[in-house]
Amino acid sequence: MIGPDRTESGDKDGFMGEVREGLGEMASPVDLGQALAAIGLFRAAPGEADLAGERERLGSTELLRLEMANWLLGAAAMQVLMATGAADDADVDPVAINWASARMLSGADCEHDDELKTAFARLLARQMESLLMVLTAESLNSEGHSELPLMIQPPMAVAGYLLALLEAGSASQSGTACDYPGQVRRAAEGLRGIAEVLETMVGRAS
Repeated sequence: MIGPDRTESGDKDGFMGEVREGLGEMASPVDLGQALAAIGLFRAAPGEADLAGERERLGSTELLRLEMANWLLGAAAMQVLMATGAADDADVDPVAINWASARMLSGADCEHDDELKTAFARLLARQMESLLMVLTAESLNSEGHSELPLMIQPPMAVAGYLLALLEAGSASQSGTACDYPGQVRRAAEGLRGIAEVLETMVGRAS
């Protein structure tokens, strides 16, 4: 059965980079570039000179790594979307399709750790909130009128409350929560407010 390489850290000939405590080891920009070339997003893996130029342009290795990791995430996410559509077209059991998402936990090496599972879900929620913010900013900066910001605002607020709930749950899980019931209550009140806004929008559209 295929699966991720769980070789102990330090045994991968330098494939991984800096350790992120509680999460694992981060790939270096060089390794991310190689991965992006391997999946065809880059024509060729960027060399040290290319990476040095990007590092200077961006101002830090950390931001360079983040941009490259997001490129990789976008490419992988599109593969998931296409594979999901292909599985739907092939009449694959919907339950099996849903369970395939568990491979994300395996890929993130957190399938056996509840705290890491929550942390991973929190990171995904943060990614969704950030993506919606970027879509809104790009639309507002573009020429002409666009309905996109209006359409995105409710989902962006929902993503924000989802992130807040996951952060509160993660803190409660680790024993560092402050007023967990209050945090959940405030999120619930916010979500009720969003539901009222959506009902108003539907009423105006009908």
